[in-house]
Amino acid sequence: MKDAYNRTSTAYDFALFDTTLRKPKEETEKAPELEVVSVSASKRGNPVAIIIVAAMFTILLMAFILCKAALSEVNLRVSQKQDILDETKATNTAIMAELNGSVSLEQVEQYAVDELGMQKVVHAQEQYIEMDTGAMTENAEDSNDGFLFGIGNWISGIVEYLGI
Repeated sequence: MKDAYNRTSTAYDFALFDTTLRKPKEETEKAPELEVVSVSASKRGNPVAIIIVAAMFTILLMAFILCKAALSEVNLRVSQKQDILDETKATNTAIMAELNGSVSLEQVEQYAVDELGMQKVVHAQEQYIEMDTGAMTENAEDSNDGFLFGIGNWISGIVEYLGI
């Protein structure tokens, strides 16, 4: 090797690249050998944790089934009420059609003749009355109750016009 105080460039020192001159490096520590286990720890699991997870899964499954059953029951009730509503609407339509048909003038006349014993008017039953055609109107008395009464009537007329 060269002196430490040598001023020559080490860029061209080929001795650094010669593998025969190098000192062997100290051996690094060997990694411990891995032990092969037939069943991994993750597959074994803790039995208490497995029981807790299974219980939670069972509870969730039962809650899901219960919710589905309740939903099915509510849908059945809604379906039954809808059937009742449809039946009631059909009955209402039939009754309205019967009512509209029963109000015709012919049916009213038939009911008056058959049930009430009425008959049509004939000319012999008509009587005419003569009336005096004199003054048949009366004039209302003019009431002057005063100035304040007139203002009250005017205000009530405005309120009546506005519909308040």
